[in-house]
Amino acid sequence: MASNQRTRAGRIVAVGGGKGGVGKSVISTNLAYALAAQGRHVVLVDADLGAPNLHTLLGLSHPEGGLQAFLDHETEDLEAALMRAPTSGVRLLAGSARVGVANLSHKAKRRLLTAIARLPTDVVVIDLGAGTTLNTLDFFDLADLRVLVMTPQLTSLQNAYSFLKAAAHRSLTLAAEHPEDKELITATLAEVGETQRMGVVLDALRRRSAGLAHRCAAQLGNFGVLTVGNQVHEERETHIITNMSRMIRDYLLVPAPVTAMIRHSSEIRESVNARTPLLASGGGAAATQLRLLARALAAIDIARLRRDRAGVRGTSRFAGVAPTDEAVGVPDALAG
Repeated sequence: MASNQRTRAGRIVAVGGGKGGVGKSVISTNLAYALAAQGRHVVLVDADLGAPNLHTLLGLSHPEGGLQAFLDHETEDLEAALMRAPTSGVRLLAGSARVGVANLSHKAKRRLLTAIARLPTDVVVIDLGAGTTLNTLDFFDLADLRVLVMTPQLTSLQNAYSFLKAAAHRSLTLAAEHPEDKELITATLAEVGETQRMGVVLDALRRRSAGLAHRCAAQLGNFGVLTVGNQVHEERETHIITNMSRMIRDYLLVPAPVTAMIRHSSEIRESVNARTPLLASGGGAAATQLRLLARALAAIDIARLRRDRAGVRGTSRFAGVAPTDEAVGVPDALAG
């Protein structure tokens, strides 16, 4: 494990949200461009298994190498499967649309996750597909920082919450130090029901093992979620997003501060149709929010967050971050 930590990428960011069509891929590509503009070396990973589209958003008609070349063992070095996007500092691991790729074997998935984590780069941005398959949840769990994208529509809010709840449950079981701990967590979730507030789950777990309940609480507190509201049309909808952020904190015990609020924009739609990321040439309010998100992600002390998650310290790197209706931006508690 120590060796893995020494060779781990500088910071790993996953962009998810459960529902398709909420703008995860657009945000991922523009976030990669914004981070590259800061002088960072960025790898953009298309982890939408079976339905990739990052290459299209980047204006690349025929991506070379990519995920399939690695999965087929045409190369054992994931870095060799990358291709450069039309901007300095960003390289793409193109996805695969081959039938069956979404059903990775456990061995193939672990090989891929390990290779992504060890990419020698400043930042890895992983664009996740829709749904809550174990593959998608495990890509999300791999990340240091998790960007949760939602729109003000009810279906998006429901999907984002369900996705994050599933990811939190999955993270707890994966982080269990011993098989018996995993069994206790699984049994407790089955006993109280997966729809219960996480506080109820932890209370039930505490009756079985106080120490394990404490570690699970710390795991949730250090989950590293930043909420992004996308396709927002009016002020009333910004309150919907911030209220959802509070609900996540209260029900899942996962701080998820609102860090960017991206208004509905014809500029974004035009950039998608032009197959050029907005930040490659454009400005405006949407571009400002995307750059704000990139600065927030870059400011977080990743080494400290990783130590906290490893149990070196019990305090939460995200503890005390309470979003308000007015506070949309970089939370002070996230600054490194």
